[in-house]
Amino acid sequence: MIFDDLLDARQSKSLILETDLHLLYLITPHFKNLKEPNWDAFLKLHKKLDKGELKVAEIYGIERDYMEWARNIRPELPGFIAEKIDGSAAAPDAEKEADFAMCLAEKMTEADFKLVRYSRFYMALMANEILKETPIIEICAMFGNCNRGVVQTCQ
Repeated sequence: MIFDDLLDARQSKSLILETDLHLLYLITPHFKNLKEPNWDAFLKLHKKLDKGELKVAEIYGIERDYMEWARNIRPELPGFIAEKIDGSAAAPDAEKEADFAMCLAEKMTEADFKLVRYSRFYMALMANEILKETPIIEICAMFGNCNRGVVQTCQ
C-alpha cells in the first residue's frame, strides 16, 4: 500500500511519454497566442482523451468540474494578456520577453493562473491534432468551429 502511494507520487512528477501531449503542453507558451477555450468543445475533447492523455491532464489539474463551471461562466483571460497577444506590448528581445512574462505573473491571481493553465492545455490539444496530421477543417470542427488562423497559429 505504501509502495503504491510512493509510485503514484513519482509518476505525477515524471514526463508522460505515452503521448506527445505532455511535451506539447510544456512547449506551449504561457502568454503568447493563448486563446480562451471553447468550453463545450473542450468538454467533448476531454471525454475522448486516451489513458496517457488523461494522465497528463491529471498532472496539470485539468478537471471536468472546472470546465463545466467555465462553460456556464465563460471566464476571460486577463486584459493584459490580451494586450500581449495583440502585440501592443511586444518586447523586442528574449530578455525583455522574460521580464515581461515575470511582470504578467506578478499581476495574475490564482484564478488567472488556472485559466491560463486550461487555455494552454486546450492549445496543446490543438497542437496534438496538428501533429497527428488531422486536416485543418476537422480540427476547426473538433475545437468548436474555430477559424483556420487559430489552428495555423499553433503550427
